Amino acid sequence: MDSTIYTLKQLSCEQFIEQFKQQMLNTYGIAVTVHKKEGSTIFPKVLLKAADELLTPYKDQFPKGLNSKNRMRLLVYYRAAFCKICFDDGINKKHIGPYIGIHRCTVIHSIKVANDLLSTKNQEFSILYNRLLSKYDEINSKNQREQDIPIV
Repeated sequence: MDSTIYTLKQLSCEQFIEQFKQQMLNTYGIAVTVHKKEGSTIFPKVLLKAADELLTPYKDQFPKGLNSKNRMRLLVYYRAAFCKICFDDGINKKHIGPYIGIHRCTVIHSIKVANDLLSTKNQEFSILYNRLLSKYDEINSKNQREQDIPIV
């Protein structure tokens, strides 16, 4: 097998798996079955970084970002959006809380608040929610461009 370096943009995970299966079959005569785990595609630490970047103008009010102990509407909305995005992506509620320093029950309440705000088409929350998703995508795509994966 030759060692080639591909960027994440050039080679998706699916292509990598297919290439690996073909190489194993050609080289060793072994048919490989790959079981893919259905799971989260959101990286909570990157989402947290995105939220903290969006909260930068309010650093004097929220010095710890989403971890700040404050009930101002803006912070409550960001927490609710963070919890909803993570939960919708399949992350367990008890695993969401530690990222922003809240209890599992608070995560459940935040998800309910987010669902209510989205279902009533609250304009302020909808804008904030979409802004958080956009910022996450921007940071995540930047990280992927900077990373190279060697394939042996």
